[in-house]
Amino acid sequence: MDKTGQPDTSIRDAVKSVSKEITEKYVHEIVKKATERVLEKQSEKLNEKEIVRLEKQLKKLSDEEKLEHFKEAVEATSKNFSQGEIMDEGLLEKIDGRLAETLEKKIPELLPKIILSPMAKAILIAIAIIAVSIIVIVNEEDQSEEFYPPEATIDRVRDENGEWSEPDETYIEVLPVEPENQAPEAHIDYIEPDTTVYTGTPLTLAGYGTDPDENDQIAAYEWRIGNEIVSNRETFTIETLSVGSHRVEFRVRDENGEWSEPTESRIEVISLPLPDLRVSEFSLDPSTPVQHDPVSVRIIVYNQGTARSDSFIVEWWAGENYREPACIWGVKGLAAGEERILTCTYEGYPSWYKQLTTMVVVDSSEEVAESNEENNINRATISVNPASPAVEYVMYNVFREEKLIVEGGLCEDGTKNCMEDNWGDAGGGYYAMVDKKVALNGQPDKLVELILEQGTDDTKVLAVGETWDVGGGWALTVTEIDVQKRTVWISLSYNGKPIDDEPALPEGAVYTYVENSIAGETDVPMFVAFVDRVFVGQTSDMVQLRYTWVISRDATVN
Repeated sequence: MDKTGQPDTSIRDAVKSVSKEITEKYVHEIVKKATERVLEKQSEKLNEKEIVRLEKQLKKLSDEEKLEHFKEAVEATSKNFSQGEIMDEGLLEKIDGRLAETLEKKIPELLPKIILSPMAKAILIAIAIIAVSIIVIVNEEDQSEEFYPPEATIDRVRDENGEWSEPDETYIEVLPVEPENQAPEAHIDYIEPDTTVYTGTPLTLAGYGTDPDENDQIAAYEWRIGNEIVSNRETFTIETLSVGSHRVEFRVRDENGEWSEPTESRIEVISLPLPDLRVSEFSLDPSTPVQHDPVSVRIIVYNQGTARSDSFIVEWWAGENYREPACIWGVKGLAAGEERILTCTYEGYPSWYKQLTTMVVVDSSEEVAESNEENNINRATISVNPASPAVEYVMYNVFREEKLIVEGGLCEDGTKNCMEDNWGDAGGGYYAMVDKKVALNGQPDKLVELILEQGTDDTKVLAVGETWDVGGGWALTVTEIDVQKRTVWISLSYNGKPIDDEPALPEGAVYTYVENSIAGETDVPMFVAFVDRVFVGQTSDMVQLRYTWVISRDATVN
């Protein structure tokens, strides 16, 4: 009231200064800002799930409830102030406190005191003015009815008697602001039993989604491990992850089709400590066994895993298709990084084989759980030679009768070139025979036919220019004889082609033709003849040959 007792027009002017548009917009904005500040302050005290629940509770308040809380706070505070104090910003602290008290009655355990922004304070002043205006009018309802005030259409008017009209009422409608659709948020709840596990361990992953929109629900879930979608459920179990580091992504979709940003975690899968048995060495001696001959077997078993093994069996199979293993060992266990040497002697292969597979099997009874079960068998391909035939060393007749050696010949023990003759040629007095065939250099698997061997009483007399067809493609021709020098010149040919021309041979010499490459052998005597005597015949000079020995050039290699 002014000094005359009439209502103060400053209240009316203040009410008119607040437009309907501003009121509708900022009353809701006050509520929104206050809610955000409450959540921000509570985030320092609460965990993520509790914040989500608080946010949902605040958002469940209807617009009418929010406005009602503000109206109650403003009206309760305004009743304690005079009109002159209405525009004082100090009033805001009182309204601020009363507003907090009003809201705290709704959710007392979660809502702290609200501190309003400057914009919110300005709007609250406008609301306070409106509220106090209503209070003033209510206090004037008991005035005298002696006067008949005029009517006003929009504002109040006063006649000359000082009587005010009833005010024409108008209403400001505050409409809710349609919120924009906001994306949901995804949360990984737990990964059990842990984010670091041994390979083969089942993992359970759980997640949930939240949506800031009041009525939206979570409609879909998506889990990815690496680049692969592995589940579309809130909770699922997986146990097929390989050893290594795996990125996990989880996201959710609301009813409006809006996907959240993915939230991430990481799972480390490590190898379970297990033994790993394998054969690190496997050998036979000789590496190419001979039929019926003993074989020495050597095996090294190694534990390359990360844990000690239990006891296990090791088997060696002379042939993988044999009925039973040839050697068996029992091993009481190996520590990680430990090895064990195993040996045995096999009595010999009953047959010869051009190709045969032999193998070692570790943990043949499969009693040990290993990190790798695929490396327990070691195979090797070998051959088994036929049993060696009996080799007989036979004396050349020229050695027996004349004590002359043959170039490239063998000794009685089978060695080569153990003696020298008068001309410095190395040789021996023996050759090797196997089953009536000559073994080249004593090798029983390289055999040739014996073409000719003159007996101790046999002779061959040839004149100058005469050719002797020995057989097997061999032929010897006498090209010249010098009786006075007791020397003869000959030419040796094979299949009609000369291979050794006109060597000069004195009486008493041994002629030997040596092959330097036959069936993989070198320095092999092929043609042997002894110049017994040179003399003058009835019509021509003559030469007599004895102890002639000739073998074939066609060798059989077994």
